[in-house]
Amino acid sequence: MNWPTYTCNQIAIASKRVVSEEMGYEAQLLFYAHSNYNRILVTEVHISRINGRSDEVRIPVESLGGTENILDWDWEETTSITPTKFYKTGVTKEAETDSSDTRRVHIITNYNQTLPKEFIVPEGLPIFNRIYIMSIDTSYNRAWDDFESAYNLISDPEGGAIRFGHTANWAAVWENGDIVLEGPNVNRRLHETIKSSLYYLYSNLPSDRALTQIPDRFWGLSPGGLANGANGKDYYGHVFWDMETWMYPPILMFRPDLAKEMLKYRMQGISEAQQRAAQDGYEGARFPWESAFTGAEVTPDICPLCRENQQHITGDIALAARQLISMTLDIDWLTETPYGVNITENGAQFILEMAKFWASRPTYNETKGQYEINEVMPPDEHQEHAHNSIYTNLIANYAVNTARWTECLISGSAMASQSVPDVWLERMKNLVFLFNKDKRYHEEYEGFDMEYESGTLDPRGIKQADVVLLGFPLNWDMPEDVRRNDLELYEPITNPDGPAMTWGIFATSWLELGNETKAQNLFTRSYDPYVREPFKIWTEVQSGVGAVNFITGAGGFLQALMFGYGGMRIKPYSFEFSSTFMPQDVETLKFVGLVYLGTTFDLTLENDNVDIQINKAGQVPLELTFQDGSSDSFSGTTFNFPRQDFKLAPQEKPLCDTPKDEINVIYD
Repeated sequence: MNWPTYTCNQIAIASKRVVSEEMGYEAQLLFYAHSNYNRILVTEVHISRINGRSDEVRIPVESLGGTENILDWDWEETTSITPTKFYKTGVTKEAETDSSDTRRVHIITNYNQTLPKEFIVPEGLPIFNRIYIMSIDTSYNRAWDDFESAYNLISDPEGGAIRFGHTANWAAVWENGDIVLEGPNVNRRLHETIKSSLYYLYSNLPSDRALTQIPDRFWGLSPGGLANGANGKDYYGHVFWDMETWMYPPILMFRPDLAKEMLKYRMQGISEAQQRAAQDGYEGARFPWESAFTGAEVTPDICPLCRENQQHITGDIALAARQLISMTLDIDWLTETPYGVNITENGAQFILEMAKFWASRPTYNETKGQYEINEVMPPDEHQEHAHNSIYTNLIANYAVNTARWTECLISGSAMASQSVPDVWLERMKNLVFLFNKDKRYHEEYEGFDMEYESGTLDPRGIKQADVVLLGFPLNWDMPEDVRRNDLELYEPITNPDGPAMTWGIFATSWLELGNETKAQNLFTRSYDPYVREPFKIWTEVQSGVGAVNFITGAGGFLQALMFGYGGMRIKPYSFEFSSTFMPQDVETLKFVGLVYLGTTFDLTLENDNVDIQINKAGQVPLELTFQDGSSDSFSGTTFNFPRQDFKLAPQEKPLCDTPKDEINVIYD
């Protein structure tokens, strides 16, 4: 049999091929996490004879090592369900919080978890096949159901049936969310990094089959992917702002259904977030800096100030909710409670609870005549006790204004029972917003300008993108010279070994300002030093490793490609495109399966041309508006026009105004 050599970033199958001319065999090992059955791991062994050998072949099996996890689990002995089905279970040794329970995990396999010392190919047998499957879940019934479904597929000894479902599902994934580069000299490393980055995000999210399994649950994305990490490593598998700020936007562009799953994780933790706010005397919901299984605050004692002061995460989550509404106008998500017993809040209430926190968080400074948010840690984590972090204050403003917007959107529904008081909006409008009028740049925090001018800034530099986030993804409207000054001031004082996402933000901003050369250099910097061969694994830092596989970096890199070179911008009632440049050596940049208000389309950018292929029309009629102000109904199948700025928007004028997002700042 002629087995292909698979690449795991196309159909998500890792393989190893071994050929022994001397012993007369060829062996192929395939292993993969099944894309339809989220609980199933599959290992296939296929051995064929070569060189005319027909007698018995004995192939030694060498274990790669590894030890059973006994630090976190109390395991029970493996039991036999049938002669070919085996069961093992264990319980976590420690509960996540004082008020939560320990958790039991169930493992069902078709082998007894002891590797054979050798594979024996009997005399006359031309091909030897073995398929091993393992199902794992905290529910025995769910583990058993997936195991039985998969087990029925391995009656085909060559593995075609079980593998076909896996590869067919991945083919559908790529058809509904992909980025394609074309050109005679396309950078292969860039091309493969795009594919692997998308793969690493998709593979950590639920399959379409899992989305229909109620009451299934998704537990969020850690910087290293699905919860993983030994004690003290890879952030323990905890969920941070990384999920909403860096991983979420690329997924939202292609798969709003999966974006909802990511927010669903937060909605399931709303009661813990409400308790977190109440602990410090605030209202509403304050989401923890690190969360895991229960949704409670689990930031370890190694960083108590991260736990207490990194409060901007509640604004980051609110911004993700705003982006979801902007891209879907899904009123059902705002008004219904579809997620079962663990969630009492719908989308609108979820957003309102975060707004309540931010409305209660500021204090009034009599001397300044303004409201302040003091004692926070901004994205620049080197500032542990910042007052009036400009990023934190602005994203708090956005959160409250988002709640007022959604209040209007659901005003005709039965859920329109709570309101956003005008006093909240006035409080947000009157927040301190640090702007140096003389030098015309935004100050990161109270006292930044004095430290910068005197050369007394933290010697470690700025940890990562902070002030520059105002330009993107917050899309704050500011004069071009101010945007440029922010970029030029903050880049040289940012830690050069910081995480990859920082350089993608700078690249995106410089593309918007028209500096192609600077943008290209920063774009390359956003992935090339961080991606390790041969599987394009992301590391957190350039010098060394940090968290692995750092899919936070993958998400930030994809944003630089989509929002930078693709020029995409999410606005409350429009999906806008302003793209002039192409990545180096790329002639065609294609986004497959973009979704806006239910309409799915492919967007192809060339140096002088834009091509749009509509694959599926949504229920909301759309209008395509060109750079000169002319417009056309976004219907039919194809559009082709010279490269220029354009936008998509609902044909009907919206009944609710866009969020005001006002702050008292005078730039002129």
